[in-house]
Amino acid sequence: IEEALREEVQKEVYDKGKNWEDVLVEKSKESEETVLKMLAESVDLVYRESLVGCFVPEEFQKAVNVSLARKRKVVGIEVSGDIIKVATSSPFNFQAFDEISGLLGKDIEPIIAPQKEVENLISRAYQKAEGEFDSVMDDFTVDNLTSVIKEIEGTEDLTDIANKPPI
Repeated sequence: IEEALREEVQKEVYDKGKNWEDVLVEKSKESEETVLKMLAESVDLVYRESLVGCFVPEEFQKAVNVSLARKRKVVGIEVSGDIIKVATSSPFNFQAFDEISGLLGKDIEPIIAPQKEVENLISRAYQKAEGEFDSVMDDFTVDNLTSVIKEIEGTEDLTDIANKPPI
């Protein structure tokens, strides 16, 4: 990058708390893919144009909820021993990597991918999990719920029990 552009981007990042990738796309007038490819090359990381065909490891889904994955713009794509590869459009988001590493107890290997690809994979992975929840909920019928409600109504409230004098 040209020196003037680098300084302008650096100022935005440090003064306004924006991330490098977004500012570079905005200031350089290049596409997100071009900027991400350039970043991947400059820091010797893998760039994946598409995450179609990738599957999110169950271990990642259990440890990282959907809102955290979306907020941090990361999604696990492969586990190999003590390392998990995570796709991200924010390769300098070290706070996210530390957080995910702590939750999984594994080292993080970032794989750079377009933000839309990361978002789509998160949606596909967690939508499947939500579908499983829906199937469990479908097992409940009105009769099942009515019997559960009657059972609950027949019990004493915990605060009532706590306020009774000792025997």
